Amino acid sequence: MSDHLILQARATLWGLDIVNDRVFCGAYVRAAVASQYGKIQLLNPAGSNRVAYVMYINPMPQTASSIRLGRFDTVLGTNLTTVSNASLGGTAPVCTLNSDASVTQELATSYFSVVSTAANGPWTGLTPLTHIPFRLDPGVGIMLENATVNVAFQGAIYWAEKVHRP
Repeated sequence: MSDHLILQARATLWGLDIVNDRVFCGAYVRAAVASQYGKIQLLNPAGSNRVAYVMYINPMPQTASSIRLGRFDTVLGTNLTTVSNASLGGTAPVCTLNSDASVTQELATSYFSVVSTAANGPWTGLTPLTHIPFRLDPGVGIMLENATVNVAFQGAIYWAEKVHRP
């Protein structure tokens, strides 16, 4: 094989060029808070000039629970810094991974899907995620929200960012 062909080879994930399309993984842990609902959000900030495509979401609660997934565009309280670039050393994402807990349910009546999970296990199936990949334009976010108070959950979200061309 010639050196020229080797230089043209690129790593891909879901058909995306990892270097040029900016593929990221955000890991999170949402601690349990007494009498409050845990929330995790991926938000593409307004004015980012990027479109994000969410490819994979995997929440795992510590006890059997239901987790809602829905659109939520208001930034949550804590910006998590647990995001890695899939090209190992590439640029930082424009999207933010945020966390919060509150006594109110933001997604109680409006969500894409709700899934039940076993304790410390992944979702019972990906069938409720018929909307993946999600497209997050600038100013748009998605949120995972526990439907039960005082339950911790953890997991990961994978997404790619591309330059926004309206």
